[in-house]
Amino acid sequence: MLGEWNRDGRGRDATNQFQNDLFLGARLALNDVQGTEFLAGVLADADHGTGTLTAEFDRRLSDRWSLHLEAVALFGVGEADIAYSTRRDSFMALNLAYSF
Repeated sequence: MLGEWNRDGRGRDATNQFQNDLFLGARLALNDVQGTEFLAGVLADADHGTGTLTAEFDRRLSDRWSLHLEAVALFGVGEADIAYSTRRDSFMALNLAYSF
């Protein structure tokens, strides 16, 4: 389990997007030969209702190949929010790596 509270005493006048935010998440490592791991979390802004969902998956496919999948989804970003310019920056990434 992961948890963190970010607080800036300036409240709504804060110059960063983490003025009153709570992050909750969890990591699950299967402890298998492939090193399979899951990580997921949500970062929620208590003042603006903005949030970010994150998820990651890692696994070795063989001695040389590994897979990493990551997804980030933004939600509830209003025009008054400092993060408004990032409202369309949700993404999903797939990385297949070869090691030699």
